Amino acid sequence: SGGTATKPSDGNYLNLRNLGPIRTLILLDGQRLPPTSFDGTVDANIIPESLISRVDVVTGGASAAYGSDAVSGVVNFIFDTKFTGFKGGYSYGISRYDDNPGYKYNLAGGFKFNEGRGHVLLSYDHYDIPGIKDNFQRPLGKYIYGRVGAGTAANPFIDLPGVVFSTATYGTLIQGNGTTNAGNPLRNYQFLPGGAIAPFNLGTPTPTAGVQVGGDGIATIGRSLTGAQKTDQYFARADYDLTDNVSAFVQASFAKSFNSFVTVGSGTQVGDFRIFTSNAFLSDQVRNTLTAAGVTSFIGGRIEADQPFKLARDYNSATVIVAGLKGKLGDYNWRAGYSHGDTRLNVSHDGNFENSHWFAALDAVKDANGNIVCNVTLSPDPVVRARYAGCVPINIFGNGSPSKAAYDYVSKVSRYSVKQNMDIVNADFSGDAFTLPAGPMSFAVGAEYRRQKLNETSNTDPSKPIDLTGLRTNVQTFVLQYNSTNVGTAFGNQNVKEAFGEVAVPLLKDVTLVKSLDLNAAFRYTDYSTSGGVNTWKIGLSYVPIDDLRFRLTKSRDIRAPTLFELYAGQQASLSNV
Repeated sequence: SGGTATKPSDGNYLNLRNLGPIRTLILLDGQRLPPTSFDGTVDANIIPESLISRVDVVTGGASAAYGSDAVSGVVNFIFDTKFTGFKGGYSYGISRYDDNPGYKYNLAGGFKFNEGRGHVLLSYDHYDIPGIKDNFQRPLGKYIYGRVGAGTAANPFIDLPGVVFSTATYGTLIQGNGTTNAGNPLRNYQFLPGGAIAPFNLGTPTPTAGVQVGGDGIATIGRSLTGAQKTDQYFARADYDLTDNVSAFVQASFAKSFNSFVTVGSGTQVGDFRIFTSNAFLSDQVRNTLTAAGVTSFIGGRIEADQPFKLARDYNSATVIVAGLKGKLGDYNWRAGYSHGDTRLNVSHDGNFENSHWFAALDAVKDANGNIVCNVTLSPDPVVRARYAGCVPINIFGNGSPSKAAYDYVSKVSRYSVKQNMDIVNADFSGDAFTLPAGPMSFAVGAEYRRQKLNETSNTDPSKPIDLTGLRTNVQTFVLQYNSTNVGTAFGNQNVKEAFGEVAVPLLKDVTLVKSLDLNAAFRYTDYSTSGGVNTWKIGLSYVPIDDLRFRLTKSRDIRAPTLFELYAGQQASLSNV
């Protein structure tokens, strides 16, 4: 996913039942992990892999049994905390197209000390894959499939190859869609390399405005098919038997993940920008033709094929520390612990057009000495001149025409940063209450206190409108500072108190047509500092008539509370293409 205001950064976000990662609860040895992205989701790439013994996935009634936010279920990664010895692994793979080679290696070790009363675990995992930077590298990508139509009986959706834009070219198009540029004698003309013009071939129209098949239409370039990714995961754990019935443990994990991908949209302008016939980069032939027709400006469309690829970089780090005591009290088990999690996310987009600079650079004129300059630098207002000091006019007429200096002026780095931490104190008590004819009835009760904080900053804050005073080229009533990555600010905290109880009751066992029949039930009360208390529950049956066949029936009430981002985020903005 793309690192915009509506999607988290790149990563491995688990999505049970396709209800969204935000509705899937991620646990590590039964312990809730802190969010790694601003929207409250957890990147599974932060979990060390070498010592995972199994992964438990529960999709029914998980909120009551495992905690709130498990609407679609819970994924619990269980470590082999008793591993002794040494192991390592290495794997390498490459695609059938001889691209995107990736490798992974890991090391893990465990040993006992003090006559077996203590045990230590250590592991390290590394993963590296370069990604596929250009979707045109693959055969299907070259066909440029696009979906057209309106999804109605009269105009159904159709997937066609060769669907391209009809509103822009790599060298700039004088647009001709709808009533745009009506009365312009050069409507639907395109600028060729060097600034000459030629008619634009409209190809085959489609039911969707703005796109066509074939002709002189163009496709966006520089979009990664898959991103590059590097992850490093470190894990250490020590446990010690204090007595025959009580043991203590402490574990720490640190993971860092670096993702990068080429993104379209950071600096691409696909239309709706105004060019005046006084533009100094226009040829005399074009200017004279437009002036003779009484045209003073026109709307253009362009895709920046001559700009360096626009790169997004995401850096994610997570530190989780867990400590606790566990033991036995007669035939019962108890456990108490504390955990602290701290995650950092930094996202940056290179080559992102700063819109005020883009509009200023577009309006190129000649000064009194015949030099081509930005019109805004000739403003009589000294404040405006100071704001755009250093403005470099951009020549957009023809692929390859913009100078590097002009691109450097309009292309900036947009970024945002997210810091989150979570502290948890919990305890539980479990065991067999008594024995029924079909087996023992087991139970578990427990409580948890959780506090979470979010702090998000951004240099692309959409709540801060940009000042366009002195510019005449913008045609929009609302303009973001940057084209994309418009994630704003967010700050807030909350605490949560939870208490729960579970029972498992064996009803029948080893009778006619019944290998086993079990009842399971759970109840949880959760109190949020932001919204008050709420109850979740589940009741279920598990029926095994014969070996290898099981029927399950569950009815439950599951919840997801608003995340801190949903509660405390400032104004956000995101761009979408349909």
